[in-house]
Amino acid sequence: MEYRTENLHFSCFLRATGRLNFIRGERTGNRVVFVFADPMGQGPQLLTEFESGASCSASSLFDSLRHLRRVVSLTLNENMENTLNGNIRYNRIR
Repeated sequence: MEYRTENLHFSCFLRATGRLNFIRGERTGNRVVFVFADPMGQGPQLLTEFESGASCSASSLFDSLRHLRRVVSLTLNENMENTLNGNIRYNRIR
């Protein structure tokens, strides 16, 4: 089972805490969806915890933000290049 979200900050929290494993970023229009492995269906519960003020290490959060911003950039740029070259395919970045 997978959990998908467009919320960058929540995705950073998930990756920083290791509660769900990040699988890939996928382009949907001009946005990127972050996809996590969620075998136990915990995503919605974790979102509630996050919105209620759950905490994690600042350095882990910053590292996750830097990583996921790169995923966003690469996902959008590579897909744009493929579309411009007539090679329409959706790359998955881990």
